[in-house]
Amino acid sequence: SLVKTIFYKIKHPRKVLNILCSILGLGFLAYGFFGYHVDRPMVKGLIYVLAFLLECPIFIGTFSNLRSNKGIKHPVHSNSKVFVAGCLFMTILTGAVIPGSVISASPQEFIVIKALSNPIWYIVYTMCLAIGLFMIWFNVFYRLSNESVKIWFEKGMIALCIISLLNYMVFSKNFGNLTSILQYEQDVIYSSSDILINLGAILAVIVVVCVVYKWIGRSLTSRVMLIGSLAFSVIVGTNLYTVNNSINCVDLTSLSDMASFEVSTTGKNVFVFMLDRGISEYIPYIFNEKPELKIVYDGFTYYPQTLSYGYLTNFASVALYGGYEYTPLEINKKSNQSLKEKQNEALKVMPVIFNNAGYKVTVCDPSYANYQTIPDLSIYDGYENIKAYNTEGTYGSSLGETQSDPTKIVSTNKRNFFVYSLFKIAPLLFQDKIYDGSNYHRLETTSSYTEETKVVEATGQKILDENNLTSTGLRTDFMTNYNVLKNLNNMTITTDEKINTFLMMSNNTTHNPQLLQEPAYEPAENVDNTAYEATHSSRFTLNGKTLKMDDTNQVIHYQSNMAALIQIGNWLTYLKEVGAYDNSRIIIVSDHGKDLLQMDNRKSTTGDVPLENLNALLMVKDFNSKGFTTDTTFMTNADTSLIATSGLVTNPKNPSTGKLLTNATKSNQYQIVFGSWESSITVNNGNTFLPGKWISVNTTDISNPNNYTVISNNTILP
Repeated sequence: SLVKTIFYKIKHPRKVLNILCSILGLGFLAYGFFGYHVDRPMVKGLIYVLAFLLECPIFIGTFSNLRSNKGIKHPVHSNSKVFVAGCLFMTILTGAVIPGSVISASPQEFIVIKALSNPIWYIVYTMCLAIGLFMIWFNVFYRLSNESVKIWFEKGMIALCIISLLNYMVFSKNFGNLTSILQYEQDVIYSSSDILINLGAILAVIVVVCVVYKWIGRSLTSRVMLIGSLAFSVIVGTNLYTVNNSINCVDLTSLSDMASFEVSTTGKNVFVFMLDRGISEYIPYIFNEKPELKIVYDGFTYYPQTLSYGYLTNFASVALYGGYEYTPLEINKKSNQSLKEKQNEALKVMPVIFNNAGYKVTVCDPSYANYQTIPDLSIYDGYENIKAYNTEGTYGSSLGETQSDPTKIVSTNKRNFFVYSLFKIAPLLFQDKIYDGSNYHRLETTSSYTEETKVVEATGQKILDENNLTSTGLRTDFMTNYNVLKNLNNMTITTDEKINTFLMMSNNTTHNPQLLQEPAYEPAENVDNTAYEATHSSRFTLNGKTLKMDDTNQVIHYQSNMAALIQIGNWLTYLKEVGAYDNSRIIIVSDHGKDLLQMDNRKSTTGDVPLENLNALLMVKDFNSKGFTTDTTFMTNADTSLIATSGLVTNPKNPSTGKLLTNATKSNQYQIVFGSWESSITVNNGNTFLPGKWISVNTTDISNPNNYTVISNNTILP
């Protein structure tokens, strides 16, 4: 107010202010050219943008004077319809379209176990916040302004609508999978060229709107924005329908059951652990770093030459569960059956075979059962000796002595969805700052600890340094899976009765990685690995081969794979203590790997095939086996069902088709695998997989990039 009063005492205050801004802008420009020498293009770009914006007042003032001299005047009357139509457009875009598109892509992922909340309420809550911001507060300031300012408000609203739509639909970038707590798999980073192009487009929109506003017809403008709002409403309605249908398919009562399974000290036990995205090439490095694991995993054989038949779970898990009858090639040949039916058949192969052989069977988290993200356990109805559970989330997402409060995640998501919308419509220059490492600038910390509860709540993790050494917070979807592995002992019921048991469990600890505290590789509210890495960085070079740890994804995947094996190892130690280890056959297998490029030459020479995705983890311990060995025999994860039943079930047959389980096609030197990145089962859910690459693999050495050849692109069958 003091400065304003001083300016009003000066003759021509607007002109003086414009000149001062221009001088300051020239100062920023000179600093950018001659004074700022740090190699940070984004900061330098911001300096130039500020310099440009500070020059705008004097240019606009000069332009206005020229128009006045020519007898051209601004419209003297505002048009509230334009402003209100723009506010409605922004309300629907940020409040419903953006959050609805995220949720509708995989609605069941946003169900919080034990809170049992319908994700539609996220959209409702976000819509309320958008109404409050755009329809109420924006209009409050608009109504309090004079006529000339209202006109600038209208111009700004038109520009805001266009810029927001451009940023969301044109300039938006894919940063990998988005988790249920709105955390991307990759860092939110844009190149300098992307940022400059985006800023150029934004400035162009602002200039065009300011210049042509008088001639574009304000009534036409309001109608266009209303039509856009109507189109958005149709999209929102479609998304809500998709979400509601998906949620109605979930048996919410099954999500609260605590899993348990029997282990016999005198009978035969067979365990199959499917670690989603478990990475095979880590095993030598993990066991080199922690040689004590070789004692823990006594009797296991590691198969590094294990092939997966697909890049992702919906293509690769079917053969893992059902055998060679369910490779992508065979699945697409059976075009008279839906993918859902074939997935269900594969998921029943091992459980039903062992059930029919008199085993007590437990199934946990069967991948995509009934083609639902939250597995539909009803596919096992009618089998008296098969118990099925969904374990993910049943032990909470917290770190501490008690389970987490699930409503914490719900309340955090309600708020974060709106900020996520603002993040998606913001200029690229500011998106990383708004994203804030998935924290979205929550006022509270990413986790909360109290002496009364002794619990750290997981709501997201933020990496604090570029070397991936420190972090704060916990990633919810990691913790909900890690806590399951940590509670395997509590789930185990030991019996001396001579019964036979079978367990098939899927777990996503390796799929949803986070930074962990070394050397224990355990989650912590505040991670600091600076000291450990300073003295142990050489552990990633083994036999002349270096495992690259250059980015966040590489580091957290290694750490989370280590954490999964440590927790399963703790359970193996428990089996030894109760006398149920030697009489157990244990298979640890993954559906696929991950293209992290941690070793040289991990892309094929033709067709850009990611070898790491097609290298599955496979470790097997047979009854009474000893030692820890490595076997370079060619294997595939489709061998799982044959390994599990070998010597226990005579002539095992697929219960759905009646065909014998066989690996006859494995003897072919060339295997056909499927390359597609369309991971959504809400999209890829017909009778055959949507078209993708078909790749021929020479099985003499699956680590050799020259042995992968793309034989067909974008076809259903090669």
